[in-house]
Amino acid sequence: MLAVELVIEGVRILAVRRGRLSPLALRRISLGGGPRLSKLIPKRAAAPILGDMATSRSRGRGHLSLVPPLADAVAPQASATTPVSGRQTPLQYTLRVECEGPGNPSWRRLLVPRGMVLDALHKALCATLDWDDRGPHAFVTADGTFAAESRRIESSPEPDATPAGEPDHVAARGIGVLHSDKLRLHEVLRRTGEAMSYENSGDGVVRRAAITVEDVEPIDQRPGQYPVLLAGEDEVEIAAGNARLRRLYGLPVFTPAEGSVFAALLSRLPEARAPQFYSMLPRIGQDLAPGDQPGGDQPRGDQPSAEPARDDPDRDRGPEHAVFHLHWLLRRIGPDGIDLDNLSRLPKPIVSAARKEVCSPDRWRPRSLKESDNREIVSLRAAAEDFGLTRVHEGPPEPGPLNDALAEIANKWGTRPFRAFRLERTDVGETLAEDQGALLRHVLTSLPFGETAAERDDALLWLAVLAAGIPLHLRTSLLAEAMAALGPDVEARTRTLQSGKNVNFLFAIDAADWWYDREEELNKKRWVREFARLVLAQPVQTRS
Repeated sequence: MLAVELVIEGVRILAVRRGRLSPLALRRISLGGGPRLSKLIPKRAAAPILGDMATSRSRGRGHLSLVPPLADAVAPQASATTPVSGRQTPLQYTLRVECEGPGNPSWRRLLVPRGMVLDALHKALCATLDWDDRGPHAFVTADGTFAAESRRIESSPEPDATPAGEPDHVAARGIGVLHSDKLRLHEVLRRTGEAMSYENSGDGVVRRAAITVEDVEPIDQRPGQYPVLLAGEDEVEIAAGNARLRRLYGLPVFTPAEGSVFAALLSRLPEARAPQFYSMLPRIGQDLAPGDQPGGDQPRGDQPSAEPARDDPDRDRGPEHAVFHLHWLLRRIGPDGIDLDNLSRLPKPIVSAARKEVCSPDRWRPRSLKESDNREIVSLRAAAEDFGLTRVHEGPPEPGPLNDALAEIANKWGTRPFRAFRLERTDVGETLAEDQGALLRHVLTSLPFGETAAERDDALLWLAVLAAGIPLHLRTSLLAEAMAALGPDVEARTRTLQSGKNVNFLFAIDAADWWYDREEELNKKRWVREFARLVLAQPVQTRS
């Protein structure tokens, strides 16, 4: 491998070429869409560079390596964070913004996508700090970050002031004047700890702020493609700053139904303590259009939009599909009930029918037809009992030679007497077995389950991220932030939530799962989101 590092007009350029190299090959290395290196390094200048190479041995093979002396290039300090490249996992930055001078906010912590254009960052900063964004602005980089020397990146000029015929890559490479609409954030700040200054002259007064990268993390750790104000010195200003950001990006204002359980929950959840959760709320009122990505990430121009499958049966289903599984079980039980085995398990023909008629074909299925080996059916039976629709009747077995022999064996060995089990419908189940609409209303008014107010609040938070279409790998940080704002012991409450009745029911009806690839598909189901919205809109007075 040959790595050639060049500094052109103070900007570092790295060109890499694999394979056998020659002066002619070196001249043909191109710079990612920019001018070819052959135009910058003539053939007569390539030979001295190749002459400085050292030949080494690696596993019996010879290869060439070159570290050219670049006295004017200042390498950035080492950091634990891997530098960002254009084709790696999408990242986002946590920026600390410290303002200078009296009359300005002291500091802000802002979460932004790493591929944000600097001109868009300028508007986000103005919305966050409540500054005027209509005047000129500039970013000034530090030595050794974007370039070997400090560079000034100015706001875009008016159309009539732009030199005719100037290609975009000229400004992007630092040849001439740099403009903020030609550079992205990750091209200027690449590592944790790197900083630059920001100047704004919107209302005729020059205001300055220092911007430092506090953290770089994968974007799938927190949802949202839009900037979110995470912290500041004033909780009121945090809520106001996020409101201005939502208006800037045209996000709809989410207003929960008046008097609903979710409105009561939000009244006890300050936005300043859960800014990411509040940034997700506008998605509850939106529908996933073709091409939308779960978790708030909009499709990029270089990626094809994800069109829905034409044979998708979930496309035309409504929220009433949430009780389809319970309705099937009630009708299958019938007025006479179902005889269970001596371990209170469903007979294998019923398990086989459930796997064919109600269980999701996308989930892994064991070969065994035992009820205990089929998690979906176990969860469905448990959910029916939680809603008060079914019960198990236990009594002595009916007289007969086989049952009499089993009872005699139990008495002889002193074991538990042989009992007979029957799965029956309760009075509520009898009433709702033939009315799917009434069954849906019964389920809506029963959710969320929970013995304490904290358990019910945590379940509502889960339903909120489900209604917003947030997949599992984005859901964790949202729930942790909102749960921490409502009370302590987040880890214990999370374990209770994941093993509780609410998540068990959502798993039984194929509305929630624990596999990432399945979650990506589940969050595209309209009926899942619509059902979660209906639960959130239930009035408080109907709760038990």
